[in-house]
Amino acid sequence: MKNLIVIFLFLLTAATLAYGKWHYDNKLEKNHLKAVAAFKQEQQQEAQEQKEKMASMKKNKSNSVLDWLKYKSNQEGEVKISVFRSGVTEGTGSSSLDKHWTGLLENYLNSQEDIASVSLIDNSFGGYTTQRLVNEDKIKDVLEDKPDLVMIEPTIINNYVKNVSIDQTNKDVLSFVKRIKKKLPKTLIVIQSTNPTDIKKFPKGKNKLGYRYKDYATELKTFSKEKDLNFVDIYSGIDKLKKQNKKNLKDILSDDRHPNDLGYKYWFETLRTSFEKTKLVTD
Repeated sequence: MKNLIVIFLFLLTAATLAYGKWHYDNKLEKNHLKAVAAFKQEQQQEAQEQKEKMASMKKNKSNSVLDWLKYKSNQEGEVKISVFRSGVTEGTGSSSLDKHWTGLLENYLNSQEDIASVSLIDNSFGGYTTQRLVNEDKIKDVLEDKPDLVMIEPTIINNYVKNVSIDQTNKDVLSFVKRIKKKLPKTLIVIQSTNPTDIKKFPKGKNKLGYRYKDYATELKTFSKEKDLNFVDIYSGIDKLKKQNKKNLKDILSDDRHPNDLGYKYWFETLRTSFEKTKLVTD
C-alpha cells in the first residue's frame, strides 16, 4: 500500500511539474508574440510618421531656403553649399572664419534638427569683376563641386570701382545662372547683394559711368525680381540693422569696404531671416 501511495505521489508531482512547465512555456510564447506584435506596430507607426514627415517636407520645400535644405537633407543626407565669388566672401575683415558670415551660416544650418550635415565650399576670387569671372570661366569651379545650393554674390564692389556697367553686371550674373541650371538643373540658386561700403574713390560717389555703389545693389535686386531669381538683399538688410542698433559705417567695417565681425554678424542675420521666411521662386 505504501508503495502505491509513493508511486501515486510521484506521478502527481511529475504531472504537476509537467503542467507547470507547459503553462510557463505557453506564457512565454504569448509574451513573445505580444512583444513581436508591439515591435511591428511600433515600426509601422514610425514608418508612417516618417512617410508623413517626408510628405510634409516635400509639400513645404518651397516655403523657404531652410525648408528646402531640410527636404534635401532628408533625401540625401549631407547638403553641399557652394559660395561663388568676391573677396568679401573669402573672409577679409573678420577676426576668424567662424565670425565670417559663411562660418556663422554653416554653424547655424548644422544646428538644425532636420538637417543631417552641411558642408560649405568657398569659391571666392578677390579683386575680380564679373566680366573677369566670365572670361576666365570661374563658374566651372562651382559646377565641379556639384552643390545642392549655390549662393552667388556678384562682385558689385569691384564692378563699381573698376567701372563695369550695371547692365554688364546683370548680364554676367544671368550667364552664371544659366550655366548652373544647364549643368545642375536640380541645384537651388540664390543671388545676394553685398554690404554697404565707405568707398571714397570717386567725386560725389559716382564712378566714371555715373553710377553710385548703391545703384549696383538696387539694380541687382530689380533685375533678380524681373528674372524670377531668388534674391537676398544683404545691402538693405545690413543697413537696416545698422540703423536699428544706432551704428555707423565705421562700426561695421574693417576698412572702406570689408565688414568686421559685427558687419558679418548683420550679414548672417539678414541671410538667416531670409532663409527662414522668404518663399522660394521655383521654375
